[in-house]
Amino acid sequence: MRSLNTSGHKAGCIHGDKTQFERMETYQAFKKGEYPILVATDVAARGLDIKGLATVINFDAPPSIDSHVHRIGMFDYDRLSVSAA
Repeated sequence: MRSLNTSGHKAGCIHGDKTQFERMETYQAFKKGEYPILVATDVAARGLDIKGLATVINFDAPPSIDSHVHRIGMFDYDRLSVSAA
């Protein structure tokens, strides 16, 4: 995450060490376009409702297909491109 920001890519992050308020604040900023990149740990595994999201990149493979479905969440499947890093 830090390397994204230092290389000129503005990114927000959501993880378990942040409070729920901080996570929601970052999530809302991402939805408003303040961050073009959102990095999230499994704390977001239940899915984030983001319309028009073009790409989801999983850093590691989920342990099961059910985990994968929860991890990618409720994105705009008509425009979704999924990649593995």
